[in-house]
Amino acid sequence: MRPTFTVPGLSPNEAACVTGVPLKQVHRIIDAGLLGDAARSGNRARTIHHDGLVGLKLAHETTEILTLEGRRRLVRFVFDHPQTIAARE
Repeated sequence: MRPTFTVPGLSPNEAACVTGVPLKQVHRIIDAGLLGDAARSGNRARTIHHDGLVGLKLAHETTEILTLEGRRRLVRFVFDHPQTIAARE
């Protein structure tokens, strides 16, 4: 199930504060498309859906151990299976 924006999302700065991910990395993760539909850009403003915070933190924490495509697949898996407790290839 993909995140939907029924309430206003968080700004990249707010998402950085909540997750502890540096703001520069928040923007890089969004630019790389790792958050998919959980991040939106428009009118010079970006928003991140609250469900995207998990994906944001996960993408940041796995930078050193997964490739970009691996991180993209993992985040997509977590979004599609929010009740999962483990992910395995």
